[in-house]
This record gives sequence, C-alpha cells and structure tokens, in this order.
Amino acid sequence: MAEVIPAILEKDFAEIEKKIRLVEKLVRWVQIDIADSTLVPNSTFLDAGYFAGLKTPVSLEVHMMVSDPMIYTQSFIDAGFGRIIAHVEGERVDEFVVYCQERNVEVGLAVDGPTPVEKILPYLETLQMS
Repeated sequence: MAEVIPAILEKDFAEIEKKIRLVEKLVRWVQIDIADSTLVPNSTFLDAGYFAGLKTPVSLEVHMMVSDPMIYTQSFIDAGFGRIIAHVEGERVDEFVVYCQERNVEVGLAVDGPTPVEKILPYLETLQMS
C-alpha cells in the first residue's frame, strides 16, 4: 500500500508547525524540505533546533536540498528526525550515507531531474529509501 507523505517548504517555523497540525491526524510521516540556496536557488527555514521541542504524533523526515548535507545532518538527528534525505548531486554523499547509518537514522537519496539515474545506482543496496 502506498503512503502519502506531505512535504512542507517554508521560511517560517510558525507556518511549518501550522501545516504539521493540519495533517497530523491523517498521516504517519511529514517531510520538511530545507534549502540553503547552494543546490537550489531558494532558501528556507534551517534551524533544526525548533523541531526538538515540537510535540506531534507524526514522525519527521527532512529532505535537504543543499550542496553539503553534512553541515545540517547532526542538528536534524539531534532534533529527532527519523529519516534524512540528501541529493545524490551533493558533496560528501558517501560520508553522509555512512554517518546516518551509524546513527540508526533512515537514509535516502534524491535525484534531480536532469541527473542520470545511474548516479544513484551504487547506493541502492545501502539506502532505506531513494
């Protein structure tokens, strides 16, 4: 059975929390999309610390649209995110995957449209999602 995971892309934590509250009785997971204008041309709310105090029944995953996911990974782990997704086009991808796995966090890689699918193939056996 397919699972719907709503994605939230916002610059303001109050808006993020409002949108989580709208779906928290409908879904098991919510994805928070972040961007720091290094991989994509926009930026979003980036302070993972706010999520540590958020009381919600949904599990959180973060989709990092950033060049270097290692900059943000530990702060999202500390905030309680159970899944972390970075882009295969980013830097230190191998390090990112191992780092997450060593900390028992589900890890995934996203592929941007123009990127050949072959770029993600070496990781498929080790990822929990892709």
